[in-house]
Amino acid sequence: MVLFKKKTKPGEHEIVREGDNEVVHINYEGYSKVPSIEDDASVMADVVEKLSQSPSASRIVFHQKKKYEYSYVQTTMLVEIARIYSYFIKQKSILSQAALEVFGPVRDASSMIKNLQYVVLDLLKYDPVGAFVECKRLMREEKISIVRFGESYKLGVQPYLSVLTELYSMLGVSQIIKNSSNYINGFVLGDRDVYKNLFKPSITLDFSADDAFSLSASSSSPMSFTAAPASLSERPLFCANLKARNFAISAELLGGTVHEGSNSKGALLNISSASLITLLAVSGALIFALNTLRSGSLRVAYLSADFLCAK
Repeated sequence: MVLFKKKTKPGEHEIVREGDNEVVHINYEGYSKVPSIEDDASVMADVVEKLSQSPSASRIVFHQKKKYEYSYVQTTMLVEIARIYSYFIKQKSILSQAALEVFGPVRDASSMIKNLQYVVLDLLKYDPVGAFVECKRLMREEKISIVRFGESYKLGVQPYLSVLTELYSMLGVSQIIKNSSNYINGFVLGDRDVYKNLFKPSITLDFSADDAFSLSASSSSPMSFTAAPASLSERPLFCANLKARNFAISAELLGGTVHEGSNSKGALLNISSASLITLLAVSGALIFALNTLRSGSLRVAYLSADFLCAK
């Protein structure tokens, strides 16, 4: 579980630097559905909006009981869309009637403005493939209208066509469109199948310390625990082979004192809360099960995430 540096409310996010990488962690606790870029248009729009403020992000992680992590490749596809969105938002004046009528009054100017605002401000964020297809359709309609109404109409709609053409061209070279080529012909707005093919997060337990025990110590003092109301035996969250020896080695590296570390049933550990929290935060392969409490020491079982069985 990410240890947010600030109190991050549901719906809010935090950027965490991991080496040279920027990871966007979004708190979806309390959200009525499982957060999913591929299934949920609202979630995709929310992510694109957040990435427009963090264009250097390399990974996205949702937190809602479990962790839903989108890889660098998947995140990069959305970063491209976020940059296109930001580009047009910074030039929001081009979506105004004044910009469209730079060459004089235009037939159906209000409809053109609504089209641009819909495609750029909304559709682009939650359905970029749909935005690409819609741009193509709108441009085709205008070409038909130019033939119908003549040269004077052609001059008037140039600003409108310029915006559509630019958006269409930018989307056309994006990875999300290139990877969706098989879905473009006959694409129906709102169809999420294309995104189910493009986005597949890795899912792991978002295991917090509160799930196993209650912490009552300062970050610099030895650990002191009281058992959580629900025992782990009543919550079959995982199955694994016990590997106390590996856990003992990891704990000792952080300055802990370990006893009985070589047996397969557990290890008696005395370690500062700061070190244990570090162990929890840094190593996604460590999950702790509380068994007993002895004088600030903790008897724990180390379970490898390689054998993790999500609930």
